[in-house]
Amino acid sequence: MPQSKTIFLFLVLFLIICTSVEGASNRKVFLNEKDMPLEYPVMFKLGRNLISLKDIAAILKLNIRQEENDVILLEKGPTWLRLTPGSTTVAVNGENKVLAIAPQIISKTVYVPIRFVAETFGFEVKWNEQKMAILLSPDPTFKPSAEYSIVNRTELQQTHNLHSWYDQNHKIRGIYSMELDLDTYVLICVGMKPTGGYSVQIDRAFLLEEDYLYIIAEIIEPKPTDLVTMALTYPHVLLKFSNQTFSAIDGTIVR
Repeated sequence: MPQSKTIFLFLVLFLIICTSVEGASNRKVFLNEKDMPLEYPVMFKLGRNLISLKDIAAILKLNIRQEENDVILLEKGPTWLRLTPGSTTVAVNGENKVLAIAPQIISKTVYVPIRFVAETFGFEVKWNEQKMAILLSPDPTFKPSAEYSIVNRTELQQTHNLHSWYDQNHKIRGIYSMELDLDTYVLICVGMKPTGGYSVQIDRAFLLEEDYLYIIAEIIEPKPTDLVTMALTYPHVLLKFSNQTFSAIDGTIVR
């Protein structure tokens, strides 16, 4: 057979396979080994399983809220996910992440990557080839993130009690907390440093238990080539957990 015909037949076969694999599927979704009813079919695109937003929200018991500019907010407990159809950039508790495939509108229905959404809200995702099914189950190692903001100097100076507490602690290495009204403030300090250029970066703030906050912070040191202030400094960061209180607060400061 001439080489050109061989290549042509190969391309035709490839297109037939792609057409049969991508698109709507008869894949099922199980939660804790229970076959879950689906209003819309699971879609398979670019090697990813997409599920309708309505179905995954019902299965995982997520709250859905439509915001401005086509933004959709999913919430469950302390965890929230903000996404926009057509965009691979999403936000999880304020942290931006990039998806391999964007949420999208298919036949007037919003579809989302099932693995990412399920794992974001604390579920393990497995594939069962024999059942042609996506298996969901609670992830026992999942620790939900706690949402926070970093307090700037202007905000600090506007609250007398907060400012006094800050002055007492910000030069001493440690993790300090204070409740003010319904908010919790956490001050993370690394003590005295010989020069400027040092800072404190938050790697993660999460809940070990329902109201047990744990924070992992990292000391960022200046590079040898950096121009720094030749004076003693006291690097620290002040976090605000709005409308959140905790029974216990702990953490680790790493280098």
